[in-house]
Amino acid sequence: MRQLNQSPTSNSVVVETMKKAQRVAEEAYKDKIAVTHDLAIAKVAMQIQMEESPLYDLLFIAMGAFHIEMALFHAIGKFVEESGVHTF
Repeated sequence: MRQLNQSPTSNSVVVETMKKAQRVAEEAYKDKIAVTHDLAIAKVAMQIQMEESPLYDLLFIAMGAFHIEMALFHAIGKFVEESGVHTF
């Protein structure tokens, strides 16, 4: 695929990547395709997906592993913070 030389969070770039993902799914004869983005791009993609439903319904948009891991660490930190344990 050719490189898109624009901001990755631009609506036009996100729409183009969603269209490309759909073409890949269709060429592979798949019902759905997973697309992984970082948090900033995933938020834009999910918003577009909700607004343009059912056009992009075959896409499964996921956050990247880094953001999922950070969410886990946040949850663990919250649990420890509220447990009453004092750290030095």
